[in-house]
Amino acid sequence: MRKFVICLLLLFFVFAQSLVAQSKQQDIRKLVEIITPNSMADMMQPMLLQYGVSAPRTFYVNFFSKNNIMNDYYNIIIPLYDKYFTQNDINEMLRFYQTPTGRKTLETLGPMMSEAMPLIMIWSQKIAPLLLDELSEAGY
Repeated sequence: MRKFVICLLLLFFVFAQSLVAQSKQQDIRKLVEIITPNSMADMMQPMLLQYGVSAPRTFYVNFFSKNNIMNDYYNIIIPLYDKYFTQNDINEMLRFYQTPTGRKTLETLGPMMSEAMPLIMIWSQKIAPLLLDELSEAGY
């Protein structure tokens, strides 16, 4: 009887953990769905612009929002969020991205980073010789 109760408790624990994991994965998917259409658009637009494709940002946002192609992306990204963030982290991010500041962050961060990248490249070229000198002096 004692073994039966222990097995029953173990099964209950495994089932409860499975429900928590499913809930967390659903919350992660919600978060990724909020974040991804904008970030994908911000990644794709500059890349394709280099090849002469000059569609507006809204085209890419709509493309990634409406097509079912994102399922493979979700299958890749959800386990990573699950690995690096707790349920509480996910909840906090969901709350943040529903605030005016969170929405502004989503709208602004991509274009801001696109603008910053050439400037960061110039800066990194400027500091590279200094960094290499110090690495050499330190014996690396």
